[in-house]
Amino acid sequence: MDVSKFFADFLGFFLIVVAFALLADNSKIDRVIRTMERGATLFYMGMISFSLGLTIVLLNNVWQGSGILVTIIGWLAVIKGIAYIFFPQALRTGVSRAKAPMTGVVVLALVVGIALLYVGYTLPAGSAMWQQNTPAQHYEMPAAPYPTNSL
Repeated sequence: MDVSKFFADFLGFFLIVVAFALLADNSKIDRVIRTMERGATLFYMGMISFSLGLTIVLLNNVWQGSGILVTIIGWLAVIKGIAYIFFPQALRTGVSRAKAPMTGVVVLALVVGIALLYVGYTLPAGSAMWQQNTPAQHYEMPAAPYPTNSL
């Protein structure tokens, strides 16, 4: 399976499920905002966002074809994670005013999730549109400087 296709499907399902859960019960958005107003929570959210974003970027740093959307989401998660880790106090003040924009962000996440699933399921794996970039291409081990003995 192409790495880009896997992340498109995974992120598509994730964004759709979370967006529907938040839109179905508006009080969840309020609870998320109240939780984010605590600085320690933002720090932990930043660590998780940074970890997941870095995983996506390291495994799928593709800037051509359909995989570019997955790469952009990965880089946005890395940037968000760094911001949450280094500037939680500054972000806390902005979070409390974010209820109305938060609903728009959730709708945008739903649209992006649908787009990712559409692309992930309509383009066949191995398609030239994915421009697969496998982890092995990034992290190839150099040849041994000495002959190896096989037993």
